[in-house]
Amino acid sequence: MEMASWADYSRASRSRINEYDRKRKKYPPKTGLTMPDLEDLQIGGSRMFQLAVLSIDIRGFTKIAMAYNNKGVESLARIQALYLAEMSNIIKEYDGVTEKYTGDGVMGLFGTESDTNAINDVSNAIKAALTVKLVLKNSLNPYLKESGLTEIQLGMGIDYGTVMMERVGLRGENQFSLAGPTVSLASKMQAQAEPGQIIIGEDVKKRVQGNDLKFVKPHKINWDFTYPLYLYDATWKE
Repeated sequence: MEMASWADYSRASRSRINEYDRKRKKYPPKTGLTMPDLEDLQIGGSRMFQLAVLSIDIRGFTKIAMAYNNKGVESLARIQALYLAEMSNIIKEYDGVTEKYTGDGVMGLFGTESDTNAINDVSNAIKAALTVKLVLKNSLNPYLKESGLTEIQLGMGIDYGTVMMERVGLRGENQFSLAGPTVSLASKMQAQAEPGQIIIGEDVKKRVQGNDLKFVKPHKINWDFTYPLYLYDATWKE
């Protein structure tokens, strides 16, 4: 696949990473937890969405963390923060929302309450995944290496379907919960992906259009589901 001005994009990505790292250094870690304001849903309230869900995770992050051990927590946190910030930026650029961080995992949501834009939402999720691969190669990992930090590899999974978002917890201590097989399947696919792989489900494959279908290849993994899986085997053309 082709991406216009990939060199410019990589430079912009590198600049964002550098700027975010600079800002982080101004604010050392503090004890405590501050939750952001949530949307207008009441506790227990929920909404249904038709979404393409992109799940991203660092391969072998526990091994990386163990190598840094307790004395290297700040370096580990720096890797994690730079990665999470840049993943969120990519998701936003393709009209997605970063809804959940789970340790070294990121979940991006693309869509609305209607499935009328399903083809576009799936396309945006796939483009975001391809851009993740490009940024990892051309800006994030080079920056980590130059900073004396461990380079990372990522696996990704994408599925499409109905997702229920619910506000859960107690007043003052609550967050959004995502429910539905689409969320679970995207995470399961990501967990099975090798470094650099993008695994997609049947409901994503159905919405891949035209010439892009040539990048979709059947894929088999050992799991307890009959849901067909595919590799989206592509990169942006540099």
